[in-house]
Amino acid sequence: MTSGGEGSSGVIVSEETRKKKSAKMKGRKITWIDKIVKSRKNYKHSKETIEKILNTKRINGTFGNHKGYKHTQEHKERMSKIMKGRKITWGDKISEIKSKEYIMINPKGEIIKIKNMNKFCRENNLNSGNMFSVIKGIRKYHRGWTAYNNN
Repeated sequence: MTSGGEGSSGVIVSEETRKKKSAKMKGRKITWIDKIVKSRKNYKHSKETIEKILNTKRINGTFGNHKGYKHTQEHKERMSKIMKGRKITWGDKISEIKSKEYIMINPKGEIIKIKNMNKFCRENNLNSGNMFSVIKGIRKYHRGWTAYNNN
């Protein structure tokens, strides 16, 4: 059994086989793009389809990704209309129900009661893992925040 990358365990390849494989691979450069092209070599878009794809990409400015994609005003209004009547989902309720309360001391020395530590950390640009380490006593502080002890 190998950890990967070492080749087959215990297989002895003859010198003749090695030379054949070497000759076959000489001068050959295969990239992942070549592999993709090879897998789709018999498939071709029609010229009309290619033109539609290019026009869409030109309009949206998305060549190869969707960064900077702009929704039309009509689409934004449709999304807004759909979301306005939205009820709180079960997932939202669960996160509220399961979130615990913590008492911490902020960098100014004030005692703060925190419900839902992960949400609090996201809103205040804190690392939740480090904050939980402070609560458990593994760390003394994180960015000035310390755990509150009643003792």
